[in-house]
Amino acid sequence: MPLETSWLQCTASGLWDINSVGRVTADGHSYLVAVLSDGSPSTNEGISMAERAARQLRDVA
Repeated sequence: MPLETSWLQCTASGLWDINSVGRVTADGHSYLVAVLSDGSPSTNEGISMAERAARQLRDVA
């Protein structure tokens, strides 16, 4: 489940926008996935959230 992740810190709030795109494969089917988020307190927390969301999608696909 490779993801490409980008991040940007908002100057006014100091919070992070985290965006990840990638391909999730489940039961022989491939899905293109985009996870967009804003307001993460840190890059690590935002990236972890995006990865959890992608894994959850894979598990229900």
